[in-house]
Amino acid sequence: MNKQNAGIKAFDEKASGELQKAKSQVEEAGAYAKEKASQAESNAIKDLKNKRQEMDKKLQDLKTAHQDKGSATQG
Repeated sequence: MNKQNAGIKAFDEKASGELQKAKSQVEEAGAYAKEKASQAESNAIKDLKNKRQEMDKKLQDLKTAHQDKGSATQG
């Protein structure tokens, strides 16, 4: 039975090592995915800010054009 116990112990150690390796890989994959998601969120926020600035500029251009048109009809 001593030989059998040694075999069981060896199997247990091997299985534990492989399980630990798999857990590490899952953690690495999770960290990678989180980093990529964070980058995607940052890029989306940056794009939205740029769109907002474009809209603000267009609104200002429209206001200026409207004021210019009003000044031209009054003068």
